[in-house]
Amino acid sequence: MGLWVPHLSGTLALSAVLMAAVGTYPFPHTAPAVSLLFFLLLSAALVTFAYFVAALFDRARVAGTGALFIYLLSLVPGYMMPVVQMYGGRY
Repeated sequence: MGLWVPHLSGTLALSAVLMAAVGTYPFPHTAPAVSLLFFLLLSAALVTFAYFVAALFDRARVAGTGALFIYLLSLVPGYMMPVVQMYGGRY
């Protein structure tokens, strides 16, 4: 693992700071610290997810592609629910 975790975490932390700063324009009533905390936690979750999936494969290129497809497949239920249950269901 070496220096990959600090490198990836640092890059994503910089992105989180930039996204929180840019997010103050379209969302003026949202606290920037809350947005920053959300983006930092999301970054940490993505780094740990990538290392978890990488352990399942023996080649880096296959692991990267597999991680991408697993992540995209995990988003499908969230995109499908508004279509299937338009207004929250019957009850």
